[in-house]
Amino acid sequence: MLGSAEQYAAIDSADDPVWSQYTSETRDIVRSLRILGGQQTHPVILSALNNFNSEGMAKLLRLLEVVVVRYLLIGGGNTGRFETTCAVLARQIHTKQVKNAVEAFHEFKTVYPTDEEFKQSFRIKQERSNPKVQYFLRHIEQQAISQEQHAAGAELRPGTLTVEHILPRHPGNDWDDVIANDHAIAEDCAFRLGNMCLLSDAANLKAAGRTFDEKRKILEKSGLITTRTIAKHDRWDRQNIDHHQAYLAKLATDTWRFP
Repeated sequence: MLGSAEQYAAIDSADDPVWSQYTSETRDIVRSLRILGGQQTHPVILSALNNFNSEGMAKLLRLLEVVVVRYLLIGGGNTGRFETTCAVLARQIHTKQVKNAVEAFHEFKTVYPTDEEFKQSFRIKQERSNPKVQYFLRHIEQQAISQEQHAAGAELRPGTLTVEHILPRHPGNDWDDVIANDHAIAEDCAFRLGNMCLLSDAANLKAAGRTFDEKRKILEKSGLITTRTIAKHDRWDRQNIDHHQAYLAKLATDTWRFP
């Protein structure tokens, strides 16, 4: 019982000795799951810690991360249904009916959105939690880097970036022309993932409160692919936010996929 209690306490702490045998990538997933808030997965993780080897555990954690993002955070799935699914899976792992991540994935089939379902949900996603926005945009940037076969730059290191809202949450007079053409745009779009990007602290301070034309000059100098892409737009209105979020959604579909 004491051992189980110690393992349960370790679920939310990637620096706990329980995870010392795992790779840094796996420990990053543990950190991500805490940000994402998928507490329903805890029984699954606890059961697997006692039944899976380190390689199998790493693959299972990746599966859990993908399902939490696809079903709960982006798809807005029913938490009660997800909790029940996880409870059943935890029991199946404990009784050795499920022996690996591939078999676990089969049990998640009923709550795993298809690529098209996920993409469509992502295209309209809003997010007010800054840590979750950082999580989404960092991982999508990594996918963009991977697709262009570039090495991740120092700018992507944790702690060096902040979230910038292109259309400000409270637009000033410089945005009057955009507001005049779309009175609801700030309310509808300020927290859209397509309206946000990652910038270094210094660049973010420079961009704060600027017009889009001024921000473009800052964005195009970024070392981040997804941030520079915004600078290709001539103006920033609802249509362009939709366009950029569709671009992010395509990358996101490849980012959060299992296997």
